[in-house]
Amino acid sequence: MPKRSPKADRDSLLALVQLLRSIIGGSHTPEDSLVQALRSQSSLAAYSRQDKTVSAMSLNHQKFTAGIVLGDFAVLDRLRRETLSSLKARYKTAEGRLRPTRKNVENTVALLKRECQILREDLFLLQRAFDIRCSQARRYALAAGEPTNSVCVKEQLEIDRGLSLRRILAEPSKVVHLRGKNVK
Repeated sequence: MPKRSPKADRDSLLALVQLLRSIIGGSHTPEDSLVQALRSQSSLAAYSRQDKTVSAMSLNHQKFTAGIVLGDFAVLDRLRRETLSSLKARYKTAEGRLRPTRKNVENTVALLKRECQILREDLFLLQRAFDIRCSQARRYALAAGEPTNSVCVKEQLEIDRGLSLRRILAEPSKVVHLRGKNVK
């Protein structure tokens, strides 16, 4: 029987941890075999998926490897239980299969829309702060003289070309300043 590579075991365990975290975060929907494997420690240890570089191992070997890589097997077990509970919270179980409920999908969509709006507002505020900083730099460079001004103009053009912030416009009517007044 070929010996197991400690690096391959470590990589397999880290890939499993990453897979479980992506399920908890909602960015990955698990297949039925993984859902079944989450039900016990030994079945999760026996779970393998080659495209994610997760390989099967005995429970004792997984405990040993988790102790080295994660510090304690309890970390992996807690992650397994959190993944299972997040799946149960996200879906209703019916006939052993996971199905999304309409309410959960609507809640997820509402949360994503709110997060998108917050990110747009943050982007607008950052863009405004960036514009103020650039105008201050130009003003100071003008006061310093022509050589400094030409270097400032050149460097700010490079920065403007490199940033994509200036190409995305947010709706200013929905952005509220820190003092509570609408930004125009």
